[in-house]
Amino acid sequence: MESMPPRQQALLRHLHDHPNGLTIDDLAEALDVSRPAVRQHLSAFEAQGLVAHGPLRRTAGRPVQTYLLAGKGRERFPRQYTWLAGLMIKALAKREGAEGLEAFLREVAGDVADGLEPRFQGKDRLAETVTVMNELGFNARQDGPAGITATNCIYRALAQDNPQLCAFDLELLRRLAGADVTHEGCMLRGSDACCFRFA
Repeated sequence: MESMPPRQQALLRHLHDHPNGLTIDDLAEALDVSRPAVRQHLSAFEAQGLVAHGPLRRTAGRPVQTYLLAGKGRERFPRQYTWLAGLMIKALAKREGAEGLEAFLREVAGDVADGLEPRFQGKDRLAETVTVMNELGFNARQDGPAGITATNCIYRALAQDNPQLCAFDLELLRRLAGADVTHEGCMLRGSDACCFRFA
C-alpha cells in the first residue's frame, strides 16, 4: 500500500472497512473528493483486480452500483502469514525435534503432490513441475532434460531459521517429477539460485 498515492490508499481502506460495499457517492463524501475522481480510481482498481462490482443498492430512484474490495485488494493489506508459520514450525520442531519436523514436512509435501497428480496425466512431468513451481512463486525454469533452477525461495525468511523446510521442496519435486532429486545449489547456502537435478 505504501507505493500507492495517499488518496488511493484511503479509498481502498474505506472499502476494506465496509465489506458490504459502497457507492461512488459514499466514497466521494467520505474522502471529500469529486465523483469523477472516485470513478477514475475505481476504474483503475477494477482493471488491476483490486475492486469489484458489489450488489446494486435499492434507492428511491433507480438502483445504484456498489463497489467491493476484491480478494486481490484485501491482500494489499498487511498479513502475518510468515510470523504465524514461523511460530508453528518452531513449536513443531520443539515437540518433534529436527528429524520429526523434516518427516512431517515430507508427509505434507506428499499430500500436496497427491492433490496435484491429476493435472500431470499425459504431460511432461518436469515441464509441468516447473509450471506448478511458478504458480507458487519460485520463478523457476527448466535446465536441460533433467534440471530445474529456481531464483526465488518462497519462504526464505522461515527457511533461514528452519532449514528443514528444504525437505518439503525436495519431496514435493521428487513426487511431482517422478524421479529422485538432488539439491545441487541452495540460496540458503549462498548460491544465487536453488538448483535441482533429477535422476
